[in-house]
Amino acid sequence: MQQQPLRDFAQAMADFFAGTHHKPTWRKNIKAMTASAKGTVEEPGRNVRQKAGLNGGILAAGWGLLARRLEQKAPGRVVIVKAAYTSVTCQVCGRVDKDSRKSQAEFVCTGCGHTCHADINAALNIRDRALGREPAAGRAVAARGGALVGEPVNREPQLVSTS
Repeated sequence: MQQQPLRDFAQAMADFFAGTHHKPTWRKNIKAMTASAKGTVEEPGRNVRQKAGLNGGILAAGWGLLARRLEQKAPGRVVIVKAAYTSVTCQVCGRVDKDSRKSQAEFVCTGCGHTCHADINAALNIRDRALGREPAAGRAVAARGGALVGEPVNREPQLVSTS
């Protein structure tokens, strides 16, 4: 499992010295996910060995590299969004309350009563952040439930053959 990262690093250094790429850096964009689970003396951690294995898998996956390569392939179309509080923010009214997340799967807003699958609610919040929309309570809504102006067309651009 450690051989592939070493190969990746060697290739990155070769590209750097060839002048085709920037100097390689350590993987960062996932620090909180790979934090240690060992805890403290007063409150020792649980499942430390399993967490260590998970951390190794996450770091080996190289998600930062994936985001960087996507940006290279689709310049200007990749948006990195901070996911903080998206799972506890109501998509309808914008209220942020950890008590709204009733379980892993259930979201019930303590403000407006909106009910939704928690992951779908978080995904909609992430989508809105990626599109640069205001928080839910401040969003403009089209009349009669129509689509917002400037709604993305979820299609890849088609290449036109010139032959």
